[in-house]
This record gives sequence, C-alpha cells and structure tokens, in this order.
Amino acid sequence: MKNKIIYLMPGPTTSAAEVKKLEELIGASLPADYRAYLLEHNGAKPFLKDVDAGVIVKIDWQGKLPAEGGCAGLLSHMGRLLPEPKNTEDEYYTTDLYYLFDTFKSRIPDDTIAIERAPGGSLFLLGIKGKNRGKVFFWSRDYEDINEGPDGSPSYDNVGFVANSFDEFLDKLEPEPDDLDEWEEQNN
Repeated sequence: MKNKIIYLMPGPTTSAAEVKKLEELIGASLPADYRAYLLEHNGAKPFLKDVDAGVIVKIDWQGKLPAEGGCAGLLSHMGRLLPEPKNTEDEYYTTDLYYLFDTFKSRIPDDTIAIERAPGGSLFLLGIKGKNRGKVFFWSRDYEDINEGPDGSPSYDNVGFVANSFDEFLDKLEPEPDDLDEWEEQNN
C-alpha cells in the first residue's frame, strides 16, 4: 500500500460470523480486501499519517452529467457493523452497514452496496457482483433523479468510478486541500 494510513474512530470489534451474516443478507461474499478492513478496523475512518487534514479521492465521471458537481469525494463516515443493527439509540446507527443496505438498496445499482456516507448524502459504493465486483464508486445524491435505467432500476448515470479495489481506493486518498475549487480545476 503506497499511502500510510491511520484509522480513527473504529466501530466495535466484529467477527467473521458477523461479516458472514451481512454477506448472507446482501447475497454475495465481500471482496477480500474490504472484508479484512471490516475485521481489523470495522468502520474506522482512514486518514493519511502525518497529515492534519481530512481526505478526498478523485472521481472519474467518464463524461457523465454529475461531473459538473466536481471531481472530488470527501470521506466522512465509513460503514461499520454494529452489534445491534439499526439501533437508533446508537450515535453511529446511520453508518451501520445494515442501515445503509436497507436505506439505499432500491436507490443504488443492485451489484453494489453503500460502504461510506459522504457529506451531503452522497455515498461511496463497493461492487459486490459481476464485472464491478471489488470496484469502488461514488454515488451522487445531487443527481439521483437521472439514476434510472430502462427497466426503472437504478443505473450508473449518477455514479462515478473511483478505484478497482478497496485497497486501491485507500492508496488514492489525498489530503483535503485548502482550496477545493482550485484542486478540482487542476484535476478535472
């Protein structure tokens, strides 16, 4: 891994049995790198070592309309497995992977799951099936109205590509710049 990552604010310790329960719910096994992250860090937010800033990652919109909204995704709250799924008394319940699955399964492509809530209600997604398995994407809530395929199911029209794997996603993290608009001009 090229980036030196530190993890802050982990969720409670989780087990392989708890991860398996999630896999049964979503109908797919998780990619090995993401599964390892859950078992070791369970939703801890990645930061770059020796950098006093949040982290962003570049989004490749591949010419789609959401590119007008910018090419940077800011990490905010990583999904985690909580001991009592969907417990609204837990301050992190909206980052619970069960909550994210139930809330967004009809709004995101069916071969993905939400793994992170970005500011403003957008999401980072992880491909769990087919040709997108293991890949990380960014789902723009601001463009959700264009997100409908010919059969009425969610499409990739408001989804940008981020990385080919969860580990590559972590390698692509950059410090949040002081001037995001300037950064986007240079990286768009």
